[in-house]
This record gives sequence, structure tokens and C-alpha cells, in this order.
Amino acid sequence: MSLPPTVQSLAGRYGGLRLHATTDSALVAARARAGILTKFAREAVAEAEGRGESLTAVEIDRRARFARRAHMARLALRSAQARATKKAAR
Repeated sequence: MSLPPTVQSLAGRYGGLRLHATTDSALVAARARAGILTKFAREAVAEAEGRGESLTAVEIDRRARFARRAHMARLALRSAQARATKKAAR
């Protein structure tokens, strides 16, 4: 069963508010950041191994951080494109 977007939005908002009302927000955010950096680090290692490279821990961390920045830049670009499309449709 699929919920309408407005109900999904309200449910997500409730969940976020409930989470931050019952837990330490900084701890939740730190865990999320660590998790996403771990994901990008795994991807950096896999890409390097595919090219036959061997990376140091410092280089893995550097590449993971740049991969995160590239990911966020891509999200910002897509958001700007969606806003422009929506504005042009008016």
C-alpha cells in the first residue's frame, strides 16, 4: 500500500521530531556521518583495487571525503535543476 506524498511527508516529519526528542541529536548525526564516510571509503578502495592501486589509510580517508563532497554537489545540482524545471512549468 502506497501512501500519498503528503502523508509520507507528515510521517517522516513526525519520525524525525520523535527521534530528536528522545535521543542525542549530535550522536545520531555523528553515526550518520561515520556511516556515509565508511560507504565512500569502501567505494574508494574498490575503485583503486580495480585500477591495481594500493591506498594508505590517509589516502582512503581523503578520497572518501572528496567522494562525499562530490555526492553532495551532485545532490545540489539535481535540486537546482528540479527547481528550475518546476519554475519553468509555471
